Amino acid sequence: MTDKRATPPIDLLIARLASRQHGVVSAQQLAELGLSRETISRLVRIGRLHRLHRGVYAVGHTALRWEAAYVAAVMVAGEGAALSHASAAAWWGIRPRPSGNVHITVPSTNGRKRHRHLTIHRSRNLPPHEITTRDGLIVTTVARTLLDYTNTAPRHLADRAVEVAVSRRLVGAEVHDVMRAHPNAPGGATLKALLLEHGDHGNWRQSDFEAYIVDLCRSHGIPLPQTNVPLLGAVVDAYWPDHRVVAEPDGMTWHGTRAAARRDRRNDGNRMANGIITVRVTDEQAQQDGRAVAAAIRGAMRR
Repeated sequence: MTDKRATPPIDLLIARLASRQHGVVSAQQLAELGLSRETISRLVRIGRLHRLHRGVYAVGHTALRWEAAYVAAVMVAGEGAALSHASAAAWWGIRPRPSGNVHITVPSTNGRKRHRHLTIHRSRNLPPHEITTRDGLIVTTVARTLLDYTNTAPRHLADRAVEVAVSRRLVGAEVHDVMRAHPNAPGGATLKALLLEHGDHGNWRQSDFEAYIVDLCRSHGIPLPQTNVPLLGAVVDAYWPDHRVVAEPDGMTWHGTRAAARRDRRNDGNRMANGIITVRVTDEQAQQDGRAVAAAIRGAMRR
């Protein structure tokens, strides 16, 4: 006898997809779930889907946050598109959200030529390692974002964005790799000067704890986390957004002071209030074989 519970109903599949993308889905994604054009049109007619752009829909309602507009913009821009420039800087939290058009970068031969409310930048050099996915959106990395942003933003805004990125440890040595890969980029000289002003000398390294967590995940088959992520007013060392789990070093051992420990517990409580579990790792645990820490992370993911 077939277990009907084995395949979730289509409404649940759509809801799960939309929840990962700030309430927005594309027609292509719906087709991949098995929906025909006729079914999509019917869902629009009865108000289950709301058309935002051609082939891009809000699920259930249109009372969407600003993030949804960015997700929809990337979807409508076409294959290979990534949020970039001032919009990417806002997504990374290194500048306030700008008004006006959403900035998108596409490979030089891809994407639509024009679209209302979008500013499309065409790049002959947009390698895969200069784009990433953060909170359900394809976006240029912080390093590439800074290079693009310093080319187009007023100096004082670019200065602030670099300062925030450096102070929050959102970029490392890869920013220099990006500048070397784009030696003729108009923003390169400005970015180099601003990095020097804010304490960078090209020698940044991933923190010991981040390296430990990445190695642990690879050794124990755990999905790799995002690292150095702004979250609820703090920067966390490791974050799995799909599972709403954070891994952080223990304040008294890794961070070294009682004040740091108090701050860490306060941040833990704030995250818990928002449905995010924090797994704390002491230096003693880190010196063991890692099985206990891996089990704690898996347990938090399953809750």
